Amino acid sequence: MPFIEMADIYSSLSSDQSLDNATNKTKLQGKRMPAQECPSNPFATMLQMANKDPRPGKAFDWDAWYGISQTPVECYAVCAGPQNFDNRGYDCASTNSYCSAAGSYAFRPDAASTPGIISGASEFQCRFKDVLDGLSGTIMIGERKGEQFLTGGVFSGIFRAFQTGTYINSTTRSFVDPNAQYSYPPGAGSYHQGGASFAMADGSVVFLTDNTDFVVYNYLGGRADGQSARLP
Repeated sequence: MPFIEMADIYSSLSSDQSLDNATNKTKLQGKRMPAQECPSNPFATMLQMANKDPRPGKAFDWDAWYGISQTPVECYAVCAGPQNFDNRGYDCASTNSYCSAAGSYAFRPDAASTPGIISGASEFQCRFKDVLDGLSGTIMIGERKGEQFLTGGVFSGIFRAFQTGTYINSTTRSFVDPNAQYSYPPGAGSYHQGGASFAMADGSVVFLTDNTDFVVYNYLGGRADGQSARLP
């Protein structure tokens, strides 16, 4: 936060407490995060989850679930690779596969549970030496349609990342009943035509299209799967 023009808010937080701490939550609640706002996303400047998803006709009772009233739309997220959260990625056909790494689980902070650089819900500490597939061939951060992440709010400790087990800009996941599908977070995506932008672990930025081979995409999400996938 000190490096993205939010030093005033950062200095007011209790650093020895989590973001879910009542004092910290009060100071963060309802604050926009400009660095998380993609210009192409029409929802990017909105505050969401005040018991209502900003998209017309959608609703999710966040106050009842997490005690959260308002949080920014976050258009960028870290990549958990083919990790299992509550479930495998929505477009992944089977567990223990290239898109649902065997033994992976977002709520365990160990290397075996974390096929990507960052875990979806745990504080796995990844080092350069842990990225055996190479920094230039491993996704670290990607774009997402933040308004779709009903379980990815700034105060929520769960599902802060996206899985590569869901297609880029996937159209298979339904948003008719977000309460029923909260355990299937959307994958990466954007409002740019035809794909989304991703930052690799070496700092380079690439644009992957919606038609990127799904196997290759998942190998790019893994840091040590032994598959040296090449960018399309």
